[in-house]
Amino acid sequence: MIVDIHCHIGTYTDINQTFTCEDLLKSMRKYGIYVSVVSKLSKNTRADNDEVSEAVRKYPSRLIGFAHIDPADPGDPKRAKAALEEVERAVNSLGLKGVKFHPSRDGYFPFAEEVYTVMKRIEELKLPVLWHTGPSSVRAFPLQIAYVAKDFPKVPFILGHMGLMGAAEAVPAAKLSGNIYLETAACAETAVIELAIKELGAERFVWGTDQPYLHPSVELKKIEVLNISAEDRRKILGENAAKILGIKV
Repeated sequence: MIVDIHCHIGTYTDINQTFTCEDLLKSMRKYGIYVSVVSKLSKNTRADNDEVSEAVRKYPSRLIGFAHIDPADPGDPKRAKAALEEVERAVNSLGLKGVKFHPSRDGYFPFAEEVYTVMKRIEELKLPVLWHTGPSSVRAFPLQIAYVAKDFPKVPFILGHMGLMGAAEAVPAAKLSGNIYLETAACAETAVIELAIKELGAERFVWGTDQPYLHPSVELKKIEVLNISAEDRRKILGENAAKILGIKV
């Protein structure tokens, strides 16, 4: 069973693409992906989450929705309150099952006070969180997020891209707290992934595509070529994500 724990629908001008839930389902069928976790990223988080909820209602057995939450802006103290309200709406009204944070796109630091306010409610609701990580900004390094994860040990923290080209930082970040999982999309260095698996164990890894930014065939091949056991490969491609998401195997 293959679970894609990281993909998006919507229009993304930086890659000049619009990717619908129908496009996603077509891709899933082609590459044998059983379930995908989907979110949408724009400046309007409420509209993002409405669209994701509609996609999940259309394909409830194939899609799991994560809410795009933008929690922090030192210049706008109302933003954390609005983020808390959106978390409640996303879970209780829209039926979404997790949270997507993108600190570099939305412009906040993971350890901001407002993030902690929102994380306390996420912990109470028992939701997993997927974080964008990578060196494209000073706001999304794995170690920054790892120190937040230590304060919320019951929450699964998924580090998207396992730091991108800063993937070497992902291993010490994961060692800081046992609730951290590393997601492999866009981490181009297979040797780094393989070494990380040997250090941490396959139980700490999940697989994603980051569609429409990346291609499933490439992300699948990356796991295929790793020098790991078939059991570890099954864990990474789906079993670990199924446990996090509560999917019956």
